[in-house]
Amino acid sequence: LVTGNLGNNSGCIYPLYPGANQQGAKDMGCVPDFLPGHRPIEAPGLNLDEISKACSSGKIKALHLIGDELLHNSPERQKFLEKLKTLELLIVHESFESDITKMADVVLPSAVFAEKNGTYTNMEGRVHRLRAAIGPAGDEDEDWRILSQLAGRLGSKEFSYSSSEDILAEITKEVESYKDVVVEKLGTAGHIRKV
Repeated sequence: LVTGNLGNNSGCIYPLYPGANQQGAKDMGCVPDFLPGHRPIEAPGLNLDEISKACSSGKIKALHLIGDELLHNSPERQKFLEKLKTLELLIVHESFESDITKMADVVLPSAVFAEKNGTYTNMEGRVHRLRAAIGPAGDEDEDWRILSQLAGRLGSKEFSYSSSEDILAEITKEVESYKDVVVEKLGTAGHIRKV
């Protein structure tokens, strides 16, 4: 990025994230201080430490947690688990049983990557297509579909997607750096999104 050699990937700086698709999650606004496309937000949300404190103080009474891989290597994991016990309601999307699913009031079985369709963005900013290799083995489903169904049952019409391609179409309209991403053209090499 510093040298301007984006086309051939030489001399670039890559942030090293501990989890898969963290670059894509950040690009989509899954952080407390930015909207999708890293646009600033007027009233930032809570970071993980602030969520933890808000759980124990009673400010947060219910939490809907999608996956917990962020916490696996955290030295604060045990403290966070203790604070989750103070919640009145804990809903978790998870693929495998864990300490968090054992304490959850509701567990929504989440499909693993081999059961999902969609895209992910690696730390290079390369968008790759994800295709299901196997079908679901039980009641699990893709997280976007679970969220869409929950939103619909709560009366929202804004999450009425029928496929992961519908979601990508909305992303390409809303996030400037993804405007030229076309799922059919991703191929095996993927596509580097704009910086």
